[in-house]
Amino acid sequence: MKLTGRKEMSMKRYMITFPSVSAAAYAREKLKKSGFYSTLGKSPAGMLQTCGYALYLDMPDIRRAEAALEQAMIRPGGIYRIQPGAYEKIR
Repeated sequence: MKLTGRKEMSMKRYMITFPSVSAAAYAREKLKKSGFYSTLGKSPAGMLQTCGYALYLDMPDIRRAEAALEQAMIRPGGIYRIQPGAYEKIR
């Protein structure tokens, strides 16, 4: 993605996990109010001990979205950076 008049930033794909679809949907609404776009889907099979859901975000850095969740007092199960063939746990 090219930004006119700004240094091009590398987009990364992140996944934020939650134990239920309702928790993920609530977090998605809070992120949306803070200006972040995300998609909601199931977490990859075998990734969590139980069935789980995740929000997927494409952004240069996850810290601002993480701060928005913290401000809303939302504690995700985990935050991962998605890389080809792997999930790197960040928190």
